[in-house]
Amino acid sequence: MGLDAAEIALEPSRLPLFVATAGLFPLRRGDARSPLNGFQKRHGRPPSFWASLGHDAAVLARSAERALPLDRADDAAEVEARHRAATAALASTEVELWSTGARGFASQNQIARDLVVVEVR
Repeated sequence: MGLDAAEIALEPSRLPLFVATAGLFPLRRGDARSPLNGFQKRHGRPPSFWASLGHDAAVLARSAERALPLDRADDAAEVEARHRAATAALASTEVELWSTGARGFASQNQIARDLVVVEVR
């Protein structure tokens, strides 16, 4: 099973289960301190891996945009400079992410993500 099926980690079972994990995902039974609990309280179910990726995209974008100017730019050179600034801000921003232990892009073009298989009882 892949990360899409990791929600099984919350299901009661008499047998040990092995699930793939990435960062804080999936929400695990008895993990009262996980930030994923807030999602479950709001939506009545734990976040899927896709919801976790969407969360990560949103918090990265929100953090990066805080470094950008708020006024409008019409000059082509200024627009291009702001595109470069937005790219740099996104590349360097660091926040807590759900789908990875990484805190952002670390100035790379991709986010590192370690997948770990854990036993859930």
